[in-house]
Amino acid sequence: MKNSLLFLSLTVFFFLFHAGLKAQWTKVDGPYGGRINVVAASGNKVAAHSEDAGVFLSTDKAKNWTTLNSGQLSSWVTSILIRGDNILLIGTEEGLYISTNNGASWEKNLSGLGNFSIQALAESGETIYAGSTKGLFQSTDNASSWTRVEVDSSENPVVSIAAKDSMLVIGTGAGIFVSLNKGVSWKRSTGGLPEKAAGKVVINGNSILAAINDNGIYISADSGSTWTQANSGLPSIHYFYDIISYGKLVLTALGSYGIFKWSEISSAWQAVNSGLPENVQVKSIAGSEGSFYAGTSCAGIFLSTDDGSHWLQSNNGLGGLSFTSMAARGDSIFVITQYCGIYFSEDGLIDWKILNIPDFEKNFINVMAFDSKNIYVNVGQDGILRSTDNGLSWEAVNNGILQFREGFSAILSHKNKMFAATYDAPGWKGALYYSTNAGNEWLKVTSEITDFSALNSMASNGSDIFAVSRGKVYLSTDDGSSWKEANNGLEGKEVLSVKANSDVAFASTISDGAFMSTDKGQSWTAVTGELKGKQVFSFALTGNSIVLAGTKGSGVYISSDNGLSWKQAGSNLPQEDMISLEKSRNYVFARNQNTLWRAAISELTPPLPLVPKLLSVANNSKGQPLSLSLKWEQAENAGWYNLQVSKDSLFKDIAFEDSAIILLSKDITDLSEGRIYYWRIRAGNGIGLSQWSEVWNFTTVLNRPDSLSLTAVTKGIKIAWKDNSANESGFVIERMHLEGFTVLDTVKANTVSYTDTTAVQSVYYHYRVKAFNQYTASDYSDTASIMLTYAERGSVRPVEYDLFQNYPNPFNPVTVIRYTLPAESTVRIAVYNALGRTLKEMIVKNQGAGLHEISFDAQNISSGVYFYILEARAIDGTKSFRQIKKMVIIK
Repeated sequence: MKNSLLFLSLTVFFFLFHAGLKAQWTKVDGPYGGRINVVAASGNKVAAHSEDAGVFLSTDKAKNWTTLNSGQLSSWVTSILIRGDNILLIGTEEGLYISTNNGASWEKNLSGLGNFSIQALAESGETIYAGSTKGLFQSTDNASSWTRVEVDSSENPVVSIAAKDSMLVIGTGAGIFVSLNKGVSWKRSTGGLPEKAAGKVVINGNSILAAINDNGIYISADSGSTWTQANSGLPSIHYFYDIISYGKLVLTALGSYGIFKWSEISSAWQAVNSGLPENVQVKSIAGSEGSFYAGTSCAGIFLSTDDGSHWLQSNNGLGGLSFTSMAARGDSIFVITQYCGIYFSEDGLIDWKILNIPDFEKNFINVMAFDSKNIYVNVGQDGILRSTDNGLSWEAVNNGILQFREGFSAILSHKNKMFAATYDAPGWKGALYYSTNAGNEWLKVTSEITDFSALNSMASNGSDIFAVSRGKVYLSTDDGSSWKEANNGLEGKEVLSVKANSDVAFASTISDGAFMSTDKGQSWTAVTGELKGKQVFSFALTGNSIVLAGTKGSGVYISSDNGLSWKQAGSNLPQEDMISLEKSRNYVFARNQNTLWRAAISELTPPLPLVPKLLSVANNSKGQPLSLSLKWEQAENAGWYNLQVSKDSLFKDIAFEDSAIILLSKDITDLSEGRIYYWRIRAGNGIGLSQWSEVWNFTTVLNRPDSLSLTAVTKGIKIAWKDNSANESGFVIERMHLEGFTVLDTVKANTVSYTDTTAVQSVYYHYRVKAFNQYTASDYSDTASIMLTYAERGSVRPVEYDLFQNYPNPFNPVTVIRYTLPAESTVRIAVYNALGRTLKEMIVKNQGAGLHEISFDAQNISSGVYFYILEARAIDGTKSFRQIKKMVIIK
């Protein structure tokens, strides 16, 4: 029956597993932005080109963006023109593309234009102008056909065009040319301009403005006949990425200096950068319908609706960043981009921020790692930067690293060490370094058999380190001190990367698929199932036996049994290259070059069982029997339970274990007496195991001593007992003679008698004994009582007068009064009431030394509180004594 239930449980969860493979992947909303080198606007439409992700279009003034690539456009766009409702023209290095349906489809190699690189586009009325490396072209039929515009005898490249009514101005490699009759005739404009000035030109009102690199802005108010410099308000370094005229304003983009604004009224240039990041460059500008759009080097598009006074980022859907890798810490996901720094989100969904890394635009960031406190990144020739405040500030930590001009291929945190691997560089071989003080100092790792000069992947399983260099896997089992090859099963394979946890390791190869090791790298076998033979870019190990693999051209695969079997990992994920995977606390992220997808780990597979709650025996309970029943609550999604009972809190000394319990209790027998036990439970199903429950403990009973006997001996009272325990550390002997038991002494284990040498004659003593060890104590033995008489103590006699409490007390009607005399004395004993009146004198005579007692009969006395007194004087007159005690009569 038990096996049948277990089989049924496994069957149910096997079905749930395959049903769960339809989990949803969600395209992550960001990180957005990118290196925008061209932006154009007309009406509500805005088009932008990302250097890394192609062309994007917005139809709602940059609120939302969609990609227009469609696999047809050149990767490098130089100019964009939006014409009317549906026409888009895009100039590229290999010619002009046109779409008549807002980018749904594209046409190239238009009649008369050829495959020349198109540098500039403009329009005036029905005429479209295209500036190419072979001169100026025009079209009057919406770009269906093109004719060359003869400017001069040479075919100078045209880099900019400005058109207004009949005026046409172009910037060429031979200087600036002006036509006042739509290009029929031309005049080279030289008055006041630098020699062969090739600038970007705009027309604003009656003025022409030319932005000439290294010289500044020139203005002509007479159709280009004469020019004057107009650099007031501009920075001293002049490199003009773009210049536009819109309405009465002229705006120019000056890279890292931001945006400057000019009008005929102000005459001086004014910086308008409020809201623009300090660490990005502005490379393009466009204006339309009262709005301005700025394309930046990494932060995407910024929008201004107040003539440039304020700018707001407007990138929703603008996936223009090129991703190179990912990293995760806790709930946060970090995305490393090509030349655009590192973006991070604390929830991996919508709120993306950029880490404040110095000079990230100038350097290629390719690796990132964390230890328990710090963040480490490789920033190009700056080497390794470390942040101790979650990315707010950074410092270089390269002391001891001999060269890092070509950057780092891997950074790894392992236990209390950091490892960093450098690339080969001219005159230097790459090397592996380690630091034991968070990067403050680095030491080179040396190994006679390991070539670290081309190390490109590292992984830690918590105890060991794996490294891949020149296609081979190396393993260190002593925290990097020594290394050995770990390629059994990988012979002849070129390994690209490795990933590991405490249960399993995976290695991906260039052309032979993926391999796995379940013995910490001692041997490798090829993965099977649907993943067999596929090229794997990366693995993500989520724990609980769940592994994901990002593949070339096939999306993501998932295994719920540490790689033994594989299936497609859910729906809504494109079957394309998934270059890397990363796991945060609750999610798995997959990426291609510029898009992220996210899936909840709980949705990728049916849920693991929840952690069971313990019921009984109660935590910290003592005196438990040697056979008992442990009980727990039903855990959601549980198919069976795994119980462990251990003699130590670390569960290294297991006393009992059962991994296939289908009930909610388990009987445990043959426990040892007098020791502490620790127990925990976890639930399992066809997907995996829950975490362990909290640990409870109980202590079994320690057998109590019995057969207690007391014997008067010459030296006192001998106490003897029977030892019933095999696990005691000793015994505690307790004694009472007046009020309450107190500890008399303790003795070692296996002792069965003890002599009380402090007992005096004529006193009633009560004794009891219990066993103890480091965990607990037994119950007390039965109590035994004895009075040591003078004859029994031999030469021992009372050394002082003493009056004992009557016994019994309260009493009815008779009680006994005992007292001791150290010498022959005259004795008087009397009973008084509460008013001090003598009720009876019981003794008035001489008595010898020793213990004495006398009975008092209160048959004729009513209930109440009374007092009895002892008055004694030694016959030789050396001592006297007087003491009163209270007695109670109850009838």
